[in-house]
Amino acid sequence: MRILITAARAPVVLDMMRHLTRHGHEVLLTDSRAFPLSRFSRLKCKYFRTSSPGSDPARYRQEIRELAERESVDVVLPMFEEVMHLAAGIDEFDGTTRVFCDDFEKIREIHNKYTFIDIARNAGMSVPDTYLLDGPDALQDFADCATQFVFKPVYSRFGDQVLLGPDAKRFAEVTPSAQCPWVAQEFLDGDLYCSFGIAHQGHLRLHSAYQPTCFAGRAGILFNSAQEEDILRQVQQLVKHIDFTGFISFDFIRDRQGRFHVIECNPRSTSGVHFLNATDEASGMDSGTSLSRAVLEPDGPLIEASANQTRMLGFAMAIYGWNKKNHAYGSLPVWHGLTAASDVVFSWKDPLPGVAAPIMLAETMISAVTNGVKLTRSGTYDHEWNDFRTETLASV
Repeated sequence: MRILITAARAPVVLDMMRHLTRHGHEVLLTDSRAFPLSRFSRLKCKYFRTSSPGSDPARYRQEIRELAERESVDVVLPMFEEVMHLAAGIDEFDGTTRVFCDDFEKIREIHNKYTFIDIARNAGMSVPDTYLLDGPDALQDFADCATQFVFKPVYSRFGDQVLLGPDAKRFAEVTPSAQCPWVAQEFLDGDLYCSFGIAHQGHLRLHSAYQPTCFAGRAGILFNSAQEEDILRQVQQLVKHIDFTGFISFDFIRDRQGRFHVIECNPRSTSGVHFLNATDEASGMDSGTSLSRAVLEPDGPLIEASANQTRMLGFAMAIYGWNKKNHAYGSLPVWHGLTAASDVVFSWKDPLPGVAAPIMLAETMISAVTNGVKLTRSGTYDHEWNDFRTETLASV
């Protein structure tokens, strides 16, 4: 099949592209950056630069739609929050191209960190108490107990703007409004786990659970795979409850009693993609086959990533991994990841993306300076969907 993958800068896209081409599919790539990671691959997939979905969603949809028609694309795989922009205009696509995502309103409700909690509770998932903050007056009830809560905008990603049990000084950084609401979520003492899944009409076809152990900001860059039955059970319940189709990911907290509580949902791909190689090395399966079937075939048995595998973003570890403060579990040596983990970017069979990572990083740094945002946010800034946007995006 001819498959168009968006957000080519993301390491998960590089993995996805390698899997699908290995299985015989023809992959096309898009991004709004000039030098996304996957563009350097020896696989020579066609690359098309588009406008930014965050700056002009209608134009972005038109470009993707025209590209799909011109290149006879069978399936579009939105990998990041451009899924929101595409889903909002999915009726604009003709019947020959399928966009692998669900209904816009459904995606928006699970992307929203307040409405998702209610949906998850009704699906039988374990959730923390969560309160909507839609203006300064809503903060009054939390002024004396802020250290017992986590505060974050209803639309955010990679821990951006998250405040964990803030003191009085940091509590002043919580600035909700009707246009940009926040949530106050019960603080749960425990360890962070993540989950990535591929679903078709309520049927979970692929699942990968993992634990990030080193971070750039609050974004994971070193991961250990895990098989946790409670996570899998809760994900299956939610997917079935809302009859979901597409990529879907979750963040969980395992409390000190070993119970898992879901804290938010991301209707997109995450680093769980990187453990498909781990699954196939352990089982002898062809990685392209398992991923291809999970994406393209609605029916079939669950494919679950194996446990006890470690993956890393090598170029990010080189920048952030040396600092013990970035390691969530301090018992590991600082350089443990560089010696024990497999890099998801660099491969001896496809070395250029790993070698060229500094070029993409330089472009990201320019974008960060141009747009006045942190480096960790700049990597996704122009693809974000927040249901509102007051910032003006620069061209880079």
